[in-house]
Amino acid sequence: MKKVLLIMMLGLMLSFSYSQCDANGDGELDILDVIEEVNCILNNCWNQELSESILGYWLVDEMNGEIYIDGQLSEQSYFCEDEGVYVFLMFFGEDNEGEFIEVTESNCGLNEVDISNPIDVIQWQYEFNDDNTMEFLGNIWTIINISDENLTIEYTQYFENHPFDYESQKVTYQLNKVSVVRN
Repeated sequence: MKKVLLIMMLGLMLSFSYSQCDANGDGELDILDVIEEVNCILNNCWNQELSESILGYWLVDEMNGEIYIDGQLSEQSYFCEDEGVYVFLMFFGEDNEGEFIEVTESNCGLNEVDISNPIDVIQWQYEFNDDNTMEFLGNIWTIINISDENLTIEYTQYFENHPFDYESQKVTYQLNKVSVVRN
């Protein structure tokens, strides 16, 4: 009886000691968070540095923007499969080298993307800071969420003489990890 009571007390103390976690960043506590945590345990993700977690290719899935023009907020959302949307991969490589690779919208939703004939490629260097931010392409990007399969990053940019009178814009990107082929 004492063992049962001890186990119950230990369980009660641990439940107050450790807060619940929205592991996949979707704003809800559900079974998907448990799956994310189990995958994290199996893949030893807590022992990975952020710089190791982000390595690889990430395909944009969704873009959300807030643009201020003359003090007025304009919000825009785009999804990968929307017609006319700039569809791209972000590549984070070792030695802090990266690329934006523009591809066709036929790659949206795929787990494997053919990059043999990209529309455009922009190469850049990136650097991690101590506060879950990284610098590249002249902006400081905040890593909102990262898991084995999903990456959410955002940046804010301020303008002085923008041709469309933009004062600032904040853009959030939802990206999915993909593999690539070159045919």
